[in-house]
Amino acid sequence: MAAMDDLTELVERAAVVEKTALSSKWKEEADVEGLIRKTRKVAEEQRQAVRLDTDPTRLSPRWARLQQNYLDLGAQPALPGQEPSAQEGPDNAVADGHADGVGDGDGDGVVRRLSYQAAAQAELDAVAAVGIARMALTDAAQAVLRSRWPASRRARTSRTRRRPTVTCHCTGATPSAGTGRPSPTASPARSSTCSPASRATR
Repeated sequence: MAAMDDLTELVERAAVVEKTALSSKWKEEADVEGLIRKTRKVAEEQRQAVRLDTDPTRLSPRWARLQQNYLDLGAQPALPGQEPSAQEGPDNAVADGHADGVGDGDGDGVVRRLSYQAAAQAELDAVAAVGIARMALTDAAQAVLRSRWPASRRARTSRTRRRPTVTCHCTGATPSAGTGRPSPTASPARSSTCSPASRATR
């Protein structure tokens, strides 16, 4: 049942992530950057845990390939303006409009264009990421159900084997529909009674 427990944990964690994402709509830029750093750290810890705890040679080819491809992607790249070089250093002069003869107004225009482009790209990427996560969640649910199918089939087979079959040979009468009593056209009852004791001796 480890897969079932992991699926439950995943759904609970998804609810927490949703609340965090919704709360970011009313947070300041610095707070949002803090949330991004926190989730980046958690993502790296999860990748490390998978590398240490999972033996890809024991997985089916599909899951081994998917897992390795995702691990190879590594961390998400920073958006324009989030790179350390864009936040500090002489390159900031261009963004501030104080280098290469760029005026203050032109510099503000560059920053705005980068912000709009970054926001549009981030939104497209986020929609795609959620779509991938949706497919992955459905795929995970199917995999968990597939892991339960052999066990449920064994249980059904075991119940079928244990179920006793009782046949009454004490009377030739056939019950009439809905009454449980012998029909008038049934053959006469045999001399012996249909009792548990008589069935046991047959």
